Amino acid sequence: MKIKKLAANTGFTIVELMIALMVLSTILLMGTVILIQIGALYTKGVNGASLQNATRNALVDVSSSLQFSGDDLSMAPDLHVAGTLINAFCIGSTRYSYVLNRELGTTDTTGTPAPHVLWRDTLPNVGTCTALDISNDSVNMATQGYEMIPEHIRLTKLAITQSPTDSDVYQIDVNMAYGDSDLFTDASSTTCKGGPGTQFCGTSQLSNSVNRRIK
Repeated sequence: MKIKKLAANTGFTIVELMIALMVLSTILLMGTVILIQIGALYTKGVNGASLQNATRNALVDVSSSLQFSGDDLSMAPDLHVAGTLINAFCIGSTRYSYVLNRELGTTDTTGTPAPHVLWRDTLPNVGTCTALDISNDSVNMATQGYEMIPEHIRLTKLAITQSPTDSDVYQIDVNMAYGDSDLFTDASSTTCKGGPGTQFCGTSQLSNSVNRRIK
């Protein structure tokens, strides 16, 4: 009688197992990096959309007031409150009080809070354009006012010019930025730094030229 010899099944060696684990780890790492990048792009898109909407809404609001109200534009004297410069202008009974380059809901380098950035309300006394103190939370709510900018957004420019002078044509420029101060290259908050954290930084510049249709 012949006895059949069975072949030995050696299986994986330690080296082969380590190589397989390294390949698997690399695949998992690459997948994680891809997911992080997708999340960063999504966050940047959401923040960018919010920034664009805020800029557009402010531009449309001011443009409509100038174009259709028939009221004159009046510039208010600057208001200084505890180191905060508050600018304002009025279109008839509608007043816009604002602070430049201050992120809504945070503090500046001196620790001064910025509870409001661009505040729209109704003048209590039509004909007298004065800036409203928006440097603290206790804003006069009796004037039917509201904040026009979402949190973490700052207003970097709000300018209205007549071109030519004494005409009915107005040029309106609205610039805004999203993100903390350390994400920008300079104090004007007009250019974002490169590298990590770019999804939390963005700028938006919109302008419009309107011709007053009602006088």
